[in-house]
Amino acid sequence: MLVGSVGLEVVVRPDIDLEIYTDAPAVRDGFAVVSAMAELPHVRGIRYKDARDQAEQGLYWKLVYELTPDQTWGIDMWMFDRSGSMPSAAPRVAAIRAALTEDARDTILAIKEEATARGERANGHWLYRGVLNEGITTYADYLAWLGDQDVWARVDWEPVRK
Repeated sequence: MLVGSVGLEVVVRPDIDLEIYTDAPAVRDGFAVVSAMAELPHVRGIRYKDARDQAEQGLYWKLVYELTPDQTWGIDMWMFDRSGSMPSAAPRVAAIRAALTEDARDTILAIKEEATARGERANGHWLYRGVLNEGITTYADYLAWLGDQDVWARVDWEPVRK
């Protein structure tokens, strides 16, 4: 399933996020797919992490794809156990899409662009939560609201529909 900024159509950084759910996540199956991808022209690297016993509860691969010398895309792929405790992002992505007004989308893009211009990052669902639920409208407000929250923690939240 396509998730993240591409799935929500709020792309600033060239990054694609995928979640794959299977009955039995297997390292060998993931490597079978990425090893075939490694043969493609413009693939510059692949990274792997086994996080089944960590908070993420899955297997992770990152593929680095150089579209042009000036544009390199990262493709983040998570493989999860369909029957595990890690909930699918599908309902949240649908809820965020439904809650995204044109103004909210513009605010999210402006905050992401400012972060990128500063060499920083406005992290995914935290940014969407800040804009959609907390009324954040600027990058400075986002940083103040975010404080020392762990941006890598998986949290459960739903956007407020206005």
